Formats: sequence, structure tokens, C-alpha cells
Amino acid sequence: MFVYVWKHNETPFYVGMTKAIGRTNPLNSGGRGWLCKQKLEQVGRSNVVVEIHTEETVEIARRLEVSLIEKYGRVQFGNGPLTNLKTGGDGWQGMSAEGRASLSEKMRLNNPSHIVTGK
Repeated sequence: MFVYVWKHNETPFYVGMTKAIGRTNPLNSGGRGWLCKQKLEQVGRSNVVVEIHTEETVEIARRLEVSLIEKYGRVQFGNGPLTNLKTGGDGWQGMSAEGRASLSEKMRLNNPSHIVTGK
């Protein structure tokens, strides 16, 4: 479990969960959503402090992720600073290929910087 915080004003802007410590590094954040990537470019990846929360079980980490996203609020809904595109707690674990494709399409449609090229 980790939280990206902009060090200049201590504002959290992304809450995530991973088993790999390397994925918490903002310099290696290739798997994050488009809104998080946009924020990382805006604030500068070297201006991010990463808070690490080590939990005993995946279930506890999932509950913490959900509760922090609820606590801080999301940019998408205009109720907070987080760039998370989902409510948290689910990640990609156990998601079917159909579910991943559906979520991918929804996220693509929700990305204002997505450019559709000729088919």
C-alpha cells in the first residue's frame, strides 16, 4: 500500500496497492492511470514523496486503500485531490480478461487526452 504525496504542499494525489516495492517509485510508474501520469508530469516525478504502508494481509491493504480514497476524495468527482480512477481495493487481481477489456474501454473513454486515429 502506498500514497503519492506532492512534497511542496503535502497533498496526496494517488493511493495504490502493489506487492512489488519498485512499483511504488514514481520514476517507474508506467502502470498508473492516465490522470496519475498527468499529475506526475505536472508536479515533477522528483517532487513526489511516497508513503509506504505495510499491512499484514492483502485484505487489510485493500480496506485501507478503499478507506484512504474515500477519505481524500477523487478529482473525477470533484470531491478531492486523488487521481485514482477507481474506488480501490480490487486492482487487477482475479479480474477476467473480459473484465479487464471492459475496464480498459471505460478508462479510454474517460481520458480527454485520448486521440482516436483512423481505423
